[in-house]
Amino acid sequence: MRYRSGTSNPTVWWMASAEMDALAIPQLIRRLIGGLVGLLLIALIAGITLKTPIESLSDAFVSSLGLAGVFVGVVVLDALPFTTHEPLLLMGVQGGLGFWPVFWAAGTASVLSGIVGWGLGRLVGRSPFVRRMMHRYQIDRFLNRYGVWAVALAATTPFPFAACTWSCGAVGVPPGQVVFGSLFRYLKVLFYQTLLVVGFNLNDVVDALSGGI
Repeated sequence: MRYRSGTSNPTVWWMASAEMDALAIPQLIRRLIGGLVGLLLIALIAGITLKTPIESLSDAFVSSLGLAGVFVGVVVLDALPFTTHEPLLLMGVQGGLGFWPVFWAAGTASVLSGIVGWGLGRLVGRSPFVRRMMHRYQIDRFLNRYGVWAVALAATTPFPFAACTWSCGAVGVPPGQVVFGSLFRYLKVLFYQTLLVVGFNLNDVVDALSGGI
């Protein structure tokens, strides 16, 4: 099945060729590695310069909302375009919820957000906002190029996940394919949460090891 966003503008199709080169798997992998390194550095800097306020905010978040706050927050953030859930992962762990409870809650919520995004795409797929988003990321070409694996790639790489799931709903991708691809969000949550926790606490670990020498 071929998916189309409905555009016939030749300028858009010319730009799509360049965009798809940027969305080739090797390019996506390079961007993913760069993003992971950047996330680790940000977490490290935050752990050195903002540790006390972040831990206070984490304690307040967990005391008020608990694991349910992580779950609901991730569902909402991952279902909306141009948002990110990483701060909730760090606050959940640093607030004392534990690494694995936060991972399972956030991973499951992120998978669920794929279905929510698909449903939103079905409801508002003909709106100018969704069409502009599809044109911007050339999602019809992305879907046609990678087929059933398109959502999985969006779930694990820097390609916008919510933009992909909304567009899947808009163009009629079967929901089963969206569920399958969304399961790969568990991998992304695991990698990102691990880097955040390690980076944020790395300075303390180094200090403890130094003090023991």
